[in-house]
Amino acid sequence: MPPERYLTSAGWSLNGLIMQGSRFREIPRVSASDVNLEATISKHENSGLPLVIEGMSEHQAWPTGMFDTQWLRNNLKQKIQVRNVHNRRDLEVTFEEFLDHIKSIHQYASADETSRLYAKDLECPPEWKKWLDTTPLVPRSLCPHGPSDIMQNLPERARVETLMCYLGIGDTFTPCHKDLCASFGHNLMCHTEDDGSAFWFMTDSSAASSMAKYFQSLGHELDLESHTMSIDEFAAAPCETYITEQKAGDLVLVPPRSCHQVVNHGGLTVKMSWSRMTIRSTQVALYHEIPIYRRVCRAETYRIKSTIHHTLRRNTALLEDLAKGKDGSPTLCHSHDVFRKQLANDVQTLLDLFRVIIIEEGYPDPETLDHVIRDFHHNVYDTDGYPTFSCDFCGSDIFVSFFCCKQCSLSAQNTSSVSDGLHICPGCYAEGRSCGCGKLMEPVQCWPLQILYGDHNRAVRALRGVGVMEFDEITDK
Repeated sequence: MPPERYLTSAGWSLNGLIMQGSRFREIPRVSASDVNLEATISKHENSGLPLVIEGMSEHQAWPTGMFDTQWLRNNLKQKIQVRNVHNRRDLEVTFEEFLDHIKSIHQYASADETSRLYAKDLECPPEWKKWLDTTPLVPRSLCPHGPSDIMQNLPERARVETLMCYLGIGDTFTPCHKDLCASFGHNLMCHTEDDGSAFWFMTDSSAASSMAKYFQSLGHELDLESHTMSIDEFAAAPCETYITEQKAGDLVLVPPRSCHQVVNHGGLTVKMSWSRMTIRSTQVALYHEIPIYRRVCRAETYRIKSTIHHTLRRNTALLEDLAKGKDGSPTLCHSHDVFRKQLANDVQTLLDLFRVIIIEEGYPDPETLDHVIRDFHHNVYDTDGYPTFSCDFCGSDIFVSFFCCKQCSLSAQNTSSVSDGLHICPGCYAEGRSCGCGKLMEPVQCWPLQILYGDHNRAVRALRGVGVMEFDEITDK
């Protein structure tokens, strides 16, 4: 990619930025100690607007010593990957080398500067993860793989780790982008030095389409995350831009499909970030985000179809227990009836999505197709999950079936193995994307359709058990 244009946050202030655009708005804030915090979070998630939870660092549960650079210096012994924000090139350095670099440069970039390193997408220390899982500060509903994150339903080996940390000084930044697959984003400022902070520029969820068109008018593609917006470009955008200055103890909540850009300001900032998927997220991802990824050939990363499938199976089992009179409702629910109604609604939504997936990717006579696993049993399915295939053209996750060319293997030698061949997802193949040799690609199924039909029909029967009769079962015919 070409070098980034010169960007500096020198002289920025929140009020000064708000004054520069008629559609600039300040992101609302709520205190971490607010007694109505859970209700505020719920309202925020339904609104599609960003929110900041402030003041976490003021509580006794805040581990100040574990977040500072001395603790990281003692515990990050391995090399870390950093990015030079000027030319977008990644390199590996030791943590000591990174600290030496940021001490050797000014807090703000200059026009002739060629190197400014940003430590991004680093694996979080396990001690940080343990604190996040056990702290009373961050509401459980917001935690990664917590009760409202349906990615927890995937087998552990198939889960994507979204918990990461970021370290950078002023004028290191993340270009304008959306979080993957319509997920909810969470970013906690853990530590700052020399008055470090970060400025966030965000849209609401509904602005994604208009922002994508706006990016194309500027000669860029939003979903390639290759363009850093100027203040003037944000001011000319066809939607409102929400701005905040994130400081230590601030947790920024990013709504699904929000187009957002982060610019560090002043001294060193240390942040912890993670994503969370809901049923609504998978719905939006399946119909809106994944088709975009296929067009621009961006890897899906989050296994949306597999997540839908596993969540359907889990919620079906819960619904069956409720229909039998077993008390499966969480203690935080107001009543058994409210939980049963919400669970039934969730299963209906998941069933609609799952039916679309298996019908689009199914084949009328599946027994004639090659299969990745022929001797397949439910006990294997329950424990091992899915084979991790992805499309070799667009990068999307492969679920029910795909097209394979054994002659066009991506490995050095040709192969007779389906696993080592070239894989093309049904969506790409339908659009004319194929292998290099030009031969007819063979359709392959990951799993027997009977198992998927069985899971679909089990959900239908569970819904009927609580009085929902609008779905029909699928038969092999």
